[in-house]
Amino acid sequence: MATLLQEGHRLGVLDKKELYFLNIKNPVIPVIYHLPKIHKQMEDPPGRPVVAGIDSLTSRLSQYVDFFLQQYATQMPSFLKDSSDVIKLIQSIRVEGSDVWLATADVTSLYTVIPMELGLKGIEKALTRDPNMPDEQKVFIVKCVRFCLTHNYFMYKENFYLQQVGVAMGAKFSPSFANLYMAMWEGSVINPMLNKRTELGEIVAW
Repeated sequence: MATLLQEGHRLGVLDKKELYFLNIKNPVIPVIYHLPKIHKQMEDPPGRPVVAGIDSLTSRLSQYVDFFLQQYATQMPSFLKDSSDVIKLIQSIRVEGSDVWLATADVTSLYTVIPMELGLKGIEKALTRDPNMPDEQKVFIVKCVRFCLTHNYFMYKENFYLQQVGVAMGAKFSPSFANLYMAMWEGSVINPMLNKRTELGEIVAW
């Protein structure tokens, strides 16, 4: 990690304060735990795996990356902030006729199933659209994301594990990473279907 940070400093992407902040000299070991999903079932509920990585090797680098990625994620056409945002959107829609269905979709275990390379492509695509960021910084941010993804290790019952697919739930940049990946997926899969007739009728996205 020191090599990556020194490269950022040499390129002028990181100043001395940022270099000092991102370089954690005595990182703690991340541990994994799970939050029970009692909304799924009350007895023996499934768990949501969360990696507790405060002050771990990549914790501040993840925070640094998220500072930039958040702005791109919130600019995506289908971005919804929270439940209140959804309610406001629904209330603003006027539908004519009785043959309209309100439907939602969900991705099972999204964070932990995102292919890393495809997720990185989503990041690169978002960065490419930013005319104000220097190319050196864009390349450096992608390298930082890759480092975080490939160094997500944690301890469970005295054994060490390395996550090889997806992104850790608990990492600061994970929501932005997942949102940008889904935005790329929507653009290539969902958007071509919009406003086209199907055997179920007309599909319209809000």
